[in-house]
Amino acid sequence: MALPEVLQRHGVKQVHLWYYGSADPRYYGVRSRGIKQRGLETPRPGVYAASLHNLIRRRLVGPSWITREQPFDRAGSSILLFRVEKKPGKGAGVPGERSGR
Repeated sequence: MALPEVLQRHGVKQVHLWYYGSADPRYYGVRSRGIKQRGLETPRPGVYAASLHNLIRRRLVGPSWITREQPFDRAGSSILLFRVEKKPGKGAGVPGERSGR
């Protein structure tokens, strides 16, 4: 199933997108915020869609929450989805917690 359909199924309106490619996600109906590798150090709450290509390259650099967490879903054969929940009273997120959207 393609990314737009997977996001719709989970009720996700916007995604933090970290993928290998140059296509504009808006063309496919995906509202996204692009992220860079260093933006993964302190994740913001929300849903993250990451390409397997980028995840494999990230593992070569060193550990990160996104390479340790289990995805909650997959889009197609190359995009994994992760959820980061907001810490109570904090701006940073807590990877792996699955309550809420």
